Amino acid sequence: MAKLTKIQRFARGKPCSLRIPDVHRTTPENEDVVLAHAPYPGRGGMRSHDWWGCPACSECHDYVDGRGRFNKWGAADVDDEVYWMPAIHEWQAMLFEAELLIIKQ
Repeated sequence: MAKLTKIQRFARGKPCSLRIPDVHRTTPENEDVVLAHAPYPGRGGMRSHDWWGCPACSECHDYVDGRGRFNKWGAADVDDEVYWMPAIHEWQAMLFEAELLIIKQ
């Protein structure tokens, strides 16, 4: 198993940022929340950067990745403007606040 990055470790236990209706579920202490990497155009199925994603509960993560009971759906069925973009903005704000994403001037 690959070693987790600081950002991936930081995502664990955060509230799910996707919150897809009829899919999202919460658990005590957000115990099943991990970093979900958003689709990144032009990367040919490669995982996007850690700052291009968001914390996601296991159900929302499975839905966007088309896994398990959601294997007939997947990233192509997720409305980027409704789910991914707000979640990514929320995530990047958390990363800036935690000083895990820094803009050098």
